Amino acid sequence: MSEKNEKKLTGDPRIDYKWFSRCYETSEAHFAAQDAWRRSRHSAEIVAERHAERASRTPAQQITLLDQRLGIGQGAVRERAKLSAK
Repeated sequence: MSEKNEKKLTGDPRIDYKWFSRCYETSEAHFAAQDAWRRSRHSAEIVAERHAERASRTPAQQITLLDQRLGIGQGAVRERAKLSAK
């Protein structure tokens, strides 16, 4: 094998062999992953709150909100049609 084709190993399997394993992960990255996982578990609560807020709005209020977010008459065609039918 020529010297040009030889790969120099760094000793880090993530770089050398494109591996990933938790045993090579730093503690900071581990705690960041744990925090992200915990936040995702609470997302169900956030979704429930958003559904409750949405249910409290009238169809006219929801259309106004869509106009503010997306622009007047822009996007959410099916949602607007459902709201107009109510």
